[in-house]
Amino acid sequence: MPLKDFDFFPKVFEDHSRKTDFSGTVTVVCLAIMSYLLVFQTLGFIASPPKQKLVVDQAKLPVNEDNVLDWPFVPKLQIYIDIEFPSLPCPVIDFQVLDRFEEIQSDSFSKVKLKRIGPDGKIIKNKKTEKPEVCGSCYGAASGCCNTCKDVKNAFKKKGRVPPSLSTIRQCRDAVIDYNHIRNESCHVYGTVIVPPTHGTIVMNSGDSYGAQMNTTTSSLGISIDDFNFTHKINDIYIGENDLGDHPLKGIKKVQKEVGRYKGLYFIRTLREQKGSLQVYRATSSHYDRYREGTTGKFPGLYFNYDVSPIIVMYKRDTTVLNFVIELMAILGGIYSLGSLLDHLSLITIKRQAASIE
Repeated sequence: MPLKDFDFFPKVFEDHSRKTDFSGTVTVVCLAIMSYLLVFQTLGFIASPPKQKLVVDQAKLPVNEDNVLDWPFVPKLQIYIDIEFPSLPCPVIDFQVLDRFEEIQSDSFSKVKLKRIGPDGKIIKNKKTEKPEVCGSCYGAASGCCNTCKDVKNAFKKKGRVPPSLSTIRQCRDAVIDYNHIRNESCHVYGTVIVPPTHGTIVMNSGDSYGAQMNTTTSSLGISIDDFNFTHKINDIYIGENDLGDHPLKGIKKVQKEVGRYKGLYFIRTLREQKGSLQVYRATSSHYDRYREGTTGKFPGLYFNYDVSPIIVMYKRDTTVLNFVIELMAILGGIYSLGSLLDHLSLITIKRQAASIE
């Protein structure tokens, strides 16, 4: 059976075809309507905003065989910070993250850099320290090797114990400096903080915390805890892997006008928006500052409290591209069918008129 037997579109020889002014008018009108509807439907599909849908994040936290939270596999959240301290040297700044699980995240600041700036505005490069060939002692805080001062401090932090004086720790002897030599330096802190995606506090202060105990850097610098000036400028802070979200704290500058233990409090509340594969964090913030009173010995510093809502705003179009094409073809096909019907009726009318005349 040849394929032409399946042809549902019969062809009329040109000798038997007829063209009329009325059919031409119908064709022009149909083409105009089809063009208008084509443009109208396309612009409506492109310009129509996707609808919002609120969903609750039901992702479960990973646990091990003992039903204990498996920290290495807990999802992480990135918070980018860019802060300048014009009156605070870099060597006295310490970082810490306290999350909702009351865990100290000692590795959260591995991607944060501190740029030392001298009184003349030039960058001061830190001296490179050679890596020791032997395994450094952790002074009873952990097993294994602690080859840097940071390793020793982190080992004591995980145990919640206060280390001995830095001058007695071989890895930290280079960290013991004369504060008078760095008093006029400023510090530029920038980089990404890695935290659990719940709520917690990023702490930037002038001391180290070891569990419930505190040990300020003043013990090795020979100065008072009230001597630090936490005047600062926030160049930028945003949450997420991209900077497409909100920047509510950008450009804020606080000046410490009094001598004392300054405490700057910042509160950031975020809501996630999902647009296809892109996730954006919308944020609002509030902030205030005060000075600690009494002789509690608590640090001066900045405290950034972040809170990530479990609700996700998802954006999705009701009409897919395939549905749009189907609707468009139905509309254009309907106009074509209507034009064919009018043309057919006009042809029947002409034939009847011709028959009556004869």
